[in-house]
Amino acid sequence: MKNNILTIFEYDQLRLDEKVNFSLSNKEIIILDKLNTKLRELYKTGTDVIQVQSLPNKPVTIKTNNYVGVIRAGNKIIQIIPKIAQYAKSNDDSYKRQAISNLLYMLSYTHKLDVKEADLASLNKVNDNFFEVLIFLFAKNLLALIQNNINKEYVSREDNLPFIKGKLQFSNHIKLNSITRTNFYLRYDEFCEDNILNRIFKYTTHLLIKTTKNFSNLKLLQELQFIFNDISLQRVNADDFKKINLTRLNKVYEPVLNLAKIFISQSSLEMSADNISTFSFVFDMNLLFEEYIGTMIRRSCSNRFSSITLQKPCRNLVESKIVNGKDLGPVFRMKPDIALGQNYKQPEVIVDTKYKVLKDEEKKEGVSQADLYQMNAYSKKYKCANIVLLYPKLTDQADKNIQFKIDKNTNVHIRTVDLCRDLKIKREELELELKKIFHF
Repeated sequence: MKNNILTIFEYDQLRLDEKVNFSLSNKEIIILDKLNTKLRELYKTGTDVIQVQSLPNKPVTIKTNNYVGVIRAGNKIIQIIPKIAQYAKSNDDSYKRQAISNLLYMLSYTHKLDVKEADLASLNKVNDNFFEVLIFLFAKNLLALIQNNINKEYVSREDNLPFIKGKLQFSNHIKLNSITRTNFYLRYDEFCEDNILNRIFKYTTHLLIKTTKNFSNLKLLQELQFIFNDISLQRVNADDFKKINLTRLNKVYEPVLNLAKIFISQSSLEMSADNISTFSFVFDMNLLFEEYIGTMIRRSCSNRFSSITLQKPCRNLVESKIVNGKDLGPVFRMKPDIALGQNYKQPEVIVDTKYKVLKDEEKKEGVSQADLYQMNAYSKKYKCANIVLLYPKLTDQADKNIQFKIDKNTNVHIRTVDLCRDLKIKREELELELKKIFHF
């Protein structure tokens, strides 16, 4: 029997033969092709998130790029995990689960996903399936919020009632009650559970009950369904989230509302059955690594550097482009990943993150010549003597502590950080390592 879940590494290529025990139907391949088109538009990229090649009489081939996360096509789930897991213990399922847990932690740490530490500790029942992890986070956290205090709001209603309540709507009152004068057509506000926020939660729960394959998730979702029994079941789309007005009274629901938005806005629903036919929750690992390290440096090095910025300050490599004597202004925008200093305008250190594993080489240490040219340009343009190129490292690799001295005013420091360990448990250890990086 074929598996419905395929775990593949970022930047990997895999043939779906009998050894893999996973297959894609022609319908599922078409779904993935349509999803790629949607994701190219969303991420403004010229490459597919996941490439599927299907040739007559040959196994289907899947190739991934720099995106990690989960993709659902029909009943098939493809989860893409960071490539560093491949180098470490690619045949160890427990390490794959650790890679998914680390990915969740990085998403939480950079505020792309709200994941509490208690959630990470209780993911053992579902964390081999990233899609079920997201369902678990939604169901568990929403249930904890509403078990004792379901959200209530004032909702504007109109009805033909036998008593006065609110404001009389004259035109409709005369139209409906000109003969029978015992009723009054009224508009009034009612403090109730049947509001837009709870309708979104009920509809999302309704979808996920039909989608989940995990028994623990199903039990949580059924509890939610029971609690939402008196809430109207109405179809929800991405535009409905714009109608939500979060206040100090209901802001506590924001994290689970964001998860509901992920399920609704990043999926394609089969209209006849209200099933999630396609779903994607993917991130560019290069950007995630940059943001994660930047956020870690902000939190760990603020005592030493009063100004720590991400993707700024912006400058131009070319100050002036002149065509036929006409000055057309600056070109080639420069944005350092992380800039550290005592004031915003003049960085003391620039950090550029490179999400690729350094290969051991005697002379160049695996550093790209193009990357070194880029760092030299940063140093000259920002008048910054110390530039750090920061790479992830594998568990069995030694820490890199290398300095390329280009000239007396330009030093490029090569450093590495270990992303294979448990990032949640080892957070303080990593913060300490990042502090030491800047002891030149």
